[in-house]
Amino acid sequence: MVGSAYRERNEERRDDYFAKLLIEVDTDRRRRTMVRKAKKIFGDVIFFFQHKQENETRLLALVKVWETTVPKPKGYPYLHPGSSSKYFVTSVYDIERFAGKVSAPSGRSYIIWPGITKLSPIDVPKLTHLYWSYSS
Repeated sequence: MVGSAYRERNEERRDDYFAKLLIEVDTDRRRRTMVRKAKKIFGDVIFFFQHKQENETRLLALVKVWETTVPKPKGYPYLHPGSSSKYFVTSVYDIERFAGKVSAPSGRSYIIWPGITKLSPIDVPKLTHLYWSYSS
């Protein structure tokens, strides 16, 4: 294991490993062939690890991704207090940048990152579009 979100630390630093990822997902699961498109997802990096098979080594991350809401037609992404999540293994190269969460009086946690821009709801997939994951 290379690093972990569960290392001992101060409670204020719990969001050290919250990240914005760019993942290719199947945008139309009704078709027989996959239609893959890059989408933005947000989650907690649980830990980084290496996977070695024969002569190839890859750096991977176990990420707890969250169902993210984006207002229509465009807005800033946020999490509801009871947002659902899934565990997802991905390449570290899919991590676009680390992000932060800001709590609002409404109970929502708005997601922020350097150079933040408004997103469209179609930019963020439903959790059901992610494959090779484990529901929590």
